[in-house]
Amino acid sequence: MKIHPTVVILTGFALGGVISATMFPIDPASVAARVAEMDNRMGRIHPEVAGPEKSSSHASFKSLLATGAGSVEQKLAMAARIMSAQSAQIPGLLELIPESDEYSRQLLLTRWVEVDAAAAGAWAGKVLSGLDGSPSPECMGVFTAWARKDPDAAMAMISQSAGTGRAVGFSYQVLAELLLTDPAAGVAFGAATPASTSVLNWHFSRDRDVEWLKKDPVKAAALLSALPPGEFRDGSLCRLIGILADQNFEAALALQLKIPGLQTPEYESEGRDRFFKEWARRDLAGMTAYVNDHATGAARLGMKAAIAAGLADSDPMTGLSWAAENLSGPARLGAVKDILTKLATSDPVAGRGYLETLPEGTALAAATTAFCDALPGKDHTAFLALAGSMPEGAARNRVEARAYQAWYAESPEAALEQLAKVPRENLPADFWTGLAIKAEVSDPPWKYLSSVPAGASSEYVGAFWRAHYVESGIERQAELLADLTERTDRAAALREMTKLGGSVSPEAMVKWAGTLPDPGERETIVEGLKRTLRAMPEKELEALLSPLR
Repeated sequence: MKIHPTVVILTGFALGGVISATMFPIDPASVAARVAEMDNRMGRIHPEVAGPEKSSSHASFKSLLATGAGSVEQKLAMAARIMSAQSAQIPGLLELIPESDEYSRQLLLTRWVEVDAAAAGAWAGKVLSGLDGSPSPECMGVFTAWARKDPDAAMAMISQSAGTGRAVGFSYQVLAELLLTDPAAGVAFGAATPASTSVLNWHFSRDRDVEWLKKDPVKAAALLSALPPGEFRDGSLCRLIGILADQNFEAALALQLKIPGLQTPEYESEGRDRFFKEWARRDLAGMTAYVNDHATGAARLGMKAAIAAGLADSDPMTGLSWAAENLSGPARLGAVKDILTKLATSDPVAGRGYLETLPEGTALAAATTAFCDALPGKDHTAFLALAGSMPEGAARNRVEARAYQAWYAESPEAALEQLAKVPRENLPADFWTGLAIKAEVSDPPWKYLSSVPAGASSEYVGAFWRAHYVESGIERQAELLADLTERTDRAAALREMTKLGGSVSPEAMVKWAGTLPDPGERETIVEGLKRTLRAMPEKELEALLSPLR
């Protein structure tokens, strides 16, 4: 029996798990001999499969499937039969092979493409038209083999489903083959093929699909640079720059400078970040000028974020200065927090010194939290020791406030007792709000309220309610309100109640508020609901609130 060379190669792949478990090597000659032996044995057991003229018989194939199922001999004999199958026989044989035998099915479909690519493509097209979601691995296999044999025909089939999600996966099977065999055709096809970010992510994550970039980066750069902007172009160029950066940084930089608006897809961010960090390390001033003068939009933000991240690792103090000069808003806060988090362990003295340069405000609050939370010791004594090493000022007050928050979490009574001795002006304006938000819910909930300074209790109650109770039902909120006696504390709670948590409707709130004996508290409910429901038509709102007037 003649053994097709592909049998030995593909069967070896299909039987990798079986062969790897054996204790002796199997060479092609021994495989061929065993196939021949199995063929003779099958001929003796089932004479109807002895000759090639009968190989199309479904009965013989069924017998072969049932004989020594799963054994090396059976799989080798199956592979031999598959590689002698003709186009007209393959649809029937495909029905006989169970879906669980993925290797035999893929081998048969590959054989079909070899002997009759048009018929195999027509079969794949029918499967393609019936798919609602991701394409099946079998169709992928057909299009991969078809792209090697006749890419134009494969592309023609895909074009019939252009714009549909189910065609995308097949498109990139063809693209992968084209880029290896004919990069110019592959680049043109890739630029013209609609694709989702998820499919491009899958494509660029496969080493084989970017092998063409490594093979001839100069040619790849020329082909890609000529394309109009698009995710395929930008994704490919970003990957190419990342590849070049490890081999020839100057060439990578030249390509980047040529296309300043290059957008970085999410799936290429890791390679791009490495390139940007190296660029910043080599020429921070030059890169900064380039980014500020030429980059725009998401590309600009991404490059600045990469510079800040690189400096956080290589030169944190320079990174803090650079962020102050070149970033703003959330981007600056994020960069500073990242750097201070690293300084907390690598150079806490430098981190403390930076805090001391900041004025009171949101930036200092965020920086203090990031720095303190990253310190090796996170109990209140460590924070108080840190504050004691700092000069008087906003930074010291912020660190002390963080210490009291930690202390409150450890022992509320002791922390509040000490806080009673701290001048109010030494605490940040938002201190009691922050303390209430971080506080654990106790039973009863207002257990420690009497220890909160009188001037801060309403602020504490409002923040505590907002953090822990605003989503409770009206009955539970009414119970909690009943435990509050101070008028200002009750007003703070009522204002939060009117913000209508998920379990409270305006009608239920108005009905409950009608039971309050204090007209001033009913008016607090009215004013709060007017703010919360300001989008409601005026007449409708007045009708809703009229029972409280």
